[in-house]
Amino acid sequence: MAMKRRTMAIVYSILIAALAVASASPALAANATPTYSNPLKPERGADPWVYKHTDGYYYYMTTAGGVSIWKSKTLSGLTSGEKTEVWTLPSAGPNSREMWAPELHYLEGKWYIYYTATDRRPNGTGDPLKRRTFVLENDSPDPTKGTWIDRGQVFDPDNDYWAIDGTVLEHNGELYFAWSGKPYDYAGGEQRIYIATLSDPVTMSSNRVELSRPTYDWETGGTPINEAPQFLKRDGNIFLVFSASHCSSDEYKLGFLSAPEDADLLNPEAWTKHPTPLFQQSPENGAYGTGHNSFTTSPDGTENYMVYHANPESGQGCGQFRQTRLQKVEWNPDGTPNAGVPTADSVDLPLPSGEPVKWFLEAEAAAVSNGAEVSKTALHYTGTGYAVANGAGETIEWTVELDKHRNYILDFRYSNLASTTEQLELRVDGELVLGGLALPQTATRLWADYKLASREVRLKKGVHTISVTATSGTPIYIDSLTIYQIPPSELGDDH
Repeated sequence: MAMKRRTMAIVYSILIAALAVASASPALAANATPTYSNPLKPERGADPWVYKHTDGYYYYMTTAGGVSIWKSKTLSGLTSGEKTEVWTLPSAGPNSREMWAPELHYLEGKWYIYYTATDRRPNGTGDPLKRRTFVLENDSPDPTKGTWIDRGQVFDPDNDYWAIDGTVLEHNGELYFAWSGKPYDYAGGEQRIYIATLSDPVTMSSNRVELSRPTYDWETGGTPINEAPQFLKRDGNIFLVFSASHCSSDEYKLGFLSAPEDADLLNPEAWTKHPTPLFQQSPENGAYGTGHNSFTTSPDGTENYMVYHANPESGQGCGQFRQTRLQKVEWNPDGTPNAGVPTADSVDLPLPSGEPVKWFLEAEAAAVSNGAEVSKTALHYTGTGYAVANGAGETIEWTVELDKHRNYILDFRYSNLASTTEQLELRVDGELVLGGLALPQTATRLWADYKLASREVRLKKGVHTISVTATSGTPIYIDSLTIYQIPPSELGDDH
């Protein structure tokens, strides 16, 4: 009997140990599928702007990120790319408080960021009557590098009144600037859409012209507002899409104007307002206050997409709960845009046409060992957190199943506050990868910047483990791992 009890105890101990090992193992990442889901940024994603450049990258900005630029290889991965804080508001002056709605444009061989800001009141808060549109300039080929210069206010000297949400249209050799403004400076109240020409990206060359004011019931929820103008061109028409009603209301939505591309765009009579909204809330799908969008195209240029913000619950208003979301735009038989209905969270949607096959793995879902830990005290991470390796030997490991024998790019999204380049050991299936993973400094302030450290590896079809291990006592913050499959056309025969 004693022997039986000892045998049972040993078996029980082995079982408990096996369960403990199993619970410490990383979850298996399923085969990659050609889908994405919303939200792209689950919070602090207001006023999203995306710009697709000729260098093959998408550049993303949002109000809640300060003056920061996200740089991504894919449209569906906007918020998992590198994040660089490129400029900070001055401590005093007309643009020293409350930066809103930054937009990045490449014009006449330089980069420009248009944004809204205001002056500081004696009590330190922003002055609501002094909101204006401003612009920064950078001549670097890469907007995340170089020096951003403050080029001041963009305005009509004869009508220098309250102005927000500036955007630019290049058309027939002309530059047009559109924004949301008021007839004169006053707190609250009606907002209208104005347009003017620019003689260069920083100088207005005509008086403003009013194109739209709130007239329909759907434009007056909470406060009568037309704001956040965005241009979209297709098949001989120019569309000016705007946000209507107040962002604090669930009724925040999109409407649009249209004009023939050969019309005089400064003539209000050339524009026609569509009588019904283009896009609005969907309580059934958990999307409220849907608005403040921007437009772009898929990587191969065959599809139109809209990036917008929405709240996941009713009554959340204009705060940090606004999420960045992505939605394909279709076209009606009459040539007008059709944005459809906001999709529900976590619904699988087809990847934008031309995006590479990829696996996206959160660090907080990986196996951490030897002292590494999961946290979520910082900002602008993806998913629900990130992993931290605080000392030598601490390890973060993912397990993934790959569907083809090919070369793959491993992109690790990280933050390193040290002044030196930190070196991590990189292992694939337990074997050291020669050269490891080098992590240059990102910023001196936690999570001001995120960078990507990349390695290319050859992997067979099947299940693999990928791990990084710290080699020093410098804390390293790992947010995610993205695995890109290199197309066979770049490698030769498939295996």
